[in-house]
Amino acid sequence: MILGHGRTASKTNKLAVTFAIVVISAVLLKGYVSAAFSPTELSVSGHSYRITYVAQTTQEWQQGLMNRTITNSTIELFLFPHMSNAPFWMKDVTSPLDVIYLNGSRVVSIMHLPPCSSYDPSQENCTMYFPGVMYDKVIEAHLGFAQAANISYGTNISIN
Repeated sequence: MILGHGRTASKTNKLAVTFAIVVISAVLLKGYVSAAFSPTELSVSGHSYRITYVAQTTQEWQQGLMNRTITNSTIELFLFPHMSNAPFWMKDVTSPLDVIYLNGSRVVSIMHLPPCSSYDPSQENCTMYFPGVMYDKVIEAHLGFAQAANISYGTNISIN
């Protein structure tokens, strides 16, 4: 049987199968590439620290460490697809944090943030903290982590 544009049924089927293979491969590869970088640790000056949470989506960025138990080993890594200078806040965070801003692997700012002290039960009036720098990664950890890990402005942090 002849189909439009001079293609036979077998040529059309081969084309459809080839197209399906390409689409399926692209979908699988996209999933593989996205899942391929799921960091589990930070390395600073020869010391490694386990990452507890990784935030890579808008919902995960908004959640942060809100309403989570924070221990001396809690570390959240925020990964952004582009440079940002957006503020962070401490809404529903119960412990003070070190917030470490990175541009690539280099520390460009460190802020020591207290829990929200708003008397509003919804905590919608919490202070917004602007880092004053451009960053593409942020590390949140318990207050004192940066000092204990010898992290300061200019420190290089490997994310694995």
